[in-house]
Amino acid sequence: METPKPANKNRTIWIIVGVAAVLCIIACAVTFLVVGKMGSDMFNMNPEDVQAVSDTIAQYDMPPGYKPVMSMSLPSMYDIVALSGDNSSMMIMLMQFTGNLGMTEEQMQEQVRQSFEQQSGQGGAQMQVVETREDTIRGQKVTITVSEGTGEGVTLRQWMTVFAGNGGPTVLMIQGSTSDWDETLITNFIHSIR
Repeated sequence: METPKPANKNRTIWIIVGVAAVLCIIACAVTFLVVGKMGSDMFNMNPEDVQAVSDTIAQYDMPPGYKPVMSMSLPSMYDIVALSGDNSSMMIMLMQFTGNLGMTEEQMQEQVRQSFEQQSGQGGAQMQVVETREDTIRGQKVTITVSEGTGEGVTLRQWMTVFAGNGGPTVLMIQGSTSDWDETLITNFIHSIR
């Protein structure tokens, strides 16, 4: 007569599989909740929270009609985007890198370009450097790189520089169509950074 051991063995296997499945479901649920929470914490459009991130980066006088509309907070960086309420295509982006990431100024600027393209959906314009100029931000001499490019039939201009923000190196990028470009507004903004 056969012993019922194989049935017990099958039952044990099914119990192990069931427990493993429940643990996997719990792990997936926890991962979903954590990642969802991180995503909602990472990108923020709440005006008070956006302003708090903005103040973390540097103090400045926002140009008339502009306001910070979105921020992003990660352990290694803070980012804000400011837009004009008057349908201008000009956008101001500040991205501060906290800690030592081992990146050069050029690598930081490239990170900002990529972040902007992802957030705005305005990728595709091949920007070419047309000028570099010296200026001062927070008492520090900086080099501003001026680039232009055409994307979707619109000629874009972009100013980029790196300066010492409140918590680390900060990339300033200002971009917009050449038809909306207001150099006085931009220069006044840059000189207001403190």
